[in-house]
Amino acid sequence: MSDVEAGYQRVTQAILEQLEAGVVPWRKPWTADGEAPRPLGHRRPYQGINRLILSCARFSCPLWVTAARAEGRGWAPRENEKPWPLITYVPGSRSTFMPRPRTKVSDVYNLLQLEGPKWRPASRSECPNVPSHAPIIAAERFVAGVPNPPKISEDYDSAFYRPDRDLIGLPSRDRFDSIEEYYSTLFHELVHSTGHKSRLDRWGSKQMLDTSLERYSFEELVAEIGCQFLCLETGLQAPTLANSVAYIASWANRLGRHQTWVIQAAPQAERAARWLLGGTASSSRGSRHEAS
Repeated sequence: MSDVEAGYQRVTQAILEQLEAGVVPWRKPWTADGEAPRPLGHRRPYQGINRLILSCARFSCPLWVTAARAEGRGWAPRENEKPWPLITYVPGSRSTFMPRPRTKVSDVYNLLQLEGPKWRPASRSECPNVPSHAPIIAAERFVAGVPNPPKISEDYDSAFYRPDRDLIGLPSRDRFDSIEEYYSTLFHELVHSTGHKSRLDRWGSKQMLDTSLERYSFEELVAEIGCQFLCLETGLQAPTLANSVAYIASWANRLGRHQTWVIQAAPQAERAARWLLGGTASSSRGSRHEAS
């Protein structure tokens, strides 16, 4: 087994372990000092699969360092602490329905896993007070600002996207358990819609709903991961957690048999989310308290 294949297995296994524990890896009911995970000394957060994986770590500190950089600073892992895999992409060829980038896998540690660095979270007085309705307002503004949107109709008994009609069908929003669940479902279908030939043309000459179960399953994974990116951007994290756990857990067996799917789905999901956001997705703020 190559180092890259071993890296794929580490990432997929980390996700499966979280699913078995009833946790969606890239969702958690709190934020790390209001920030997405990012490398120490950088303001831009990790993207794609790295943001998904490192967001599932139970650390209040958003800062991460490679094993080599930690060693260079004289920092050592605390007893029983294990590193997390970090995936670096190198552009490569495309297969029939998913990209196959070359990758490099390295180890990273959260600062709280190490002996040596000093870091403290911002105090409550330094954290902005966000109104409870802010995520809904953000979701409404996001949907209103989607470029070249598909038609959205709430006259149906189920949620779906029809590429041939460029139509998202949904039940009326008052039939959802919460407005958060409504928007989470709409986000999922909006990610599907980015595959249309008038947008990112993700499926090429083939339709999403062809006879290939593998192709359909992969597209569903792209849509749900993309939905989570959009939830992160708008703040719809905790309210839709239970349904998302159940949905993603249904893919656990298939993920176990396709070790590279999460690695390959994440970049497509992120691209879809960024396209829907019109390139205006907010970058995480720089840490208020950098480590020393």
